[in-house]
Formats: sequence, structure tokens, C-alpha cells
Amino acid sequence: GGPVPNSFTINAFLVTGAADQGAGRPRKVVLRARHDAKGSRHLEVARAENGDVVFTGQDLGDGVEEIFGEGLREYEWELRIRAEHVEAAVAALGGEPGPDILTLIERRGLDDVHVRRELDAAGVPVEFWSRLGD
Repeated sequence: GGPVPNSFTINAFLVTGAADQGAGRPRKVVLRARHDAKGSRHLEVARAENGDVVFTGQDLGDGVEEIFGEGLREYEWELRIRAEHVEAAVAALGGEPGPDILTLIERRGLDDVHVRRELDAAGVPVEFWSRLGD
């Protein structure tokens, strides 16, 4: 469907940090910040101080309940690319060696689902965690 009245969406904008050149320079990019009558959806990707790339997401409200069932109104998840696999991840996502992976993700308009699909296809390990409910 189209836009929901009284809703807004913010896609892919830099929240904090300068150019990310690896470990020790935390930075994050908000990929989704949506609030409407069905609740809220938030997804960001960050480069941790140890060099890991971490997607974190949280969905709240009626939209979660519609998918997962009555009384389940919160879903949180994390997708992590360990620092030692970031170079392979950049290559799998079509980037050149050494670029900022967050900028690559942002410029390609990728979310965690697309990144995981491409990395799985290329054999790049990722870690996934999720939690449903309060």
C-alpha cells in the first residue's frame, strides 16, 4: 500500500562519526526509522570499536502482532559481521578493498535481509540473534 496517514519514514542517513576506516572509529547509519499507526520499525548499522559491523533492529506495535500473533508486539534482532570477515563482506557486496562498508551499504540502499542474502551466497559468515516479546 501507499503511505499511511500521519506517518513518516527516514531512510539511510548518517547519525554519528566521520569516515570509518576500521576498528576504533564507531559510526552508525540509520537505515529505517518508521512510525505509523501500526507501530515503529527501526534498523541501523554500526561499525563497533572492535571493527565488527552490526545491524540492530527493533519493531514494535500492531505490525509485529499481525505477523507473529496476538500479544507479540516487540521483535528485536542483530546481524553481526565479525571484523575478520569485513573485507570479504565488502567484496561480496560489490565494493573495492578498503572502503567504508557502512557507506557501501548506505549507497546501495541495503538492509540486513539483503546483506545477509548476499553474504550467505558468497560464503561470508554472519551471526544472527533475535528476540520476540517483551
